[in-house]
Amino acid sequence: MRLILRTAKHYWRVHLLVALCTAIATGVLSGALIVGDSMRGSLRNITNERIGNIQHAVITDHFFHPEIIKQNNMEAAILLNGSVVAADSDDRASKVNIFG
Repeated sequence: MRLILRTAKHYWRVHLLVALCTAIATGVLSGALIVGDSMRGSLRNITNERIGNIQHAVITDHFFHPEIIKQNNMEAAILLNGSVVAADSDDRASKVNIFG
């Protein structure tokens, strides 16, 4: 027991430094987890606002027959990738999502 106390008394600076570094590392990791969780929640809310009332989406390489959509009481939408050119200037934007 005496040896433990003497060792603790001799190395108190090292033990204090290790305790402080551990506290700082714990604070940094906890803060990163809180910020990450907050960011994930914010992105989820933004995505839900953009989606609106969409419950399901089916994405294929080809178009559906209109009868399939009418039978299942669904709405049809077309999503294509393309580029846009401004009519009054030569401004261009590529890799644009086109909804129809």
